[in-house]
Amino acid sequence: MQKKTVVVRKCKSHRIGIAVFAILMFVILTVIILSLHSAAALLLYIPPLIILMPLTLYYLTWNIRFEEKMIVKCVFFAKISRFSYSTLREVVKRYYTSGRNFTIRMYFVNKKTIQFRMDDENAEKAVKVLQKHCSIKTP
Repeated sequence: MQKKTVVVRKCKSHRIGIAVFAILMFVILTVIILSLHSAAALLLYIPPLIILMPLTLYYLTWNIRFEEKMIVKCVFFAKISRFSYSTLREVVKRYYTSGRNFTIRMYFVNKKTIQFRMDDENAEKAVKVLQKHCSIKTP
C-alpha cells in the first residue's frame, strides 16, 4: 500500500494565470474607479467580485487527494466527496479535444464521477496509485 498521500491540483500555469488575471483586473478596475472620482463607481467592483473571485478560489483550492484508503475531492477548502477504492466501478483514460489533453475519469458504484486532466499537477503519480487498485481502460 502507499504511504504518502498524492494530491492532484489544477495545472500550475493555469492557477498562476487565473490569479494574475484576477489581480490585474482589480488593479485596472481600481485605477478606473479612482480616475472617475465618484463613490458610485465602486459598484464596478461587484461583477468581478461575483464572477472572478469564486473562479479564482475554485482553481486555487480544487484538489483530489489519493490517500491510503480513499479518494477525497476538495474544493473551496471543503471536502466535497470521499470514496473508497473498493467503490471504483471503472477508470477510463480518454483524449478530449475540448481539453486538448488526456483525462482520467473515475466512475464509482454510486454513479458519481471524479476526473482530472493529465496536465494537472501530480497526475502521473495519481495514475500509478489508481493502477494499484484497478486497471485503467483506454478506449
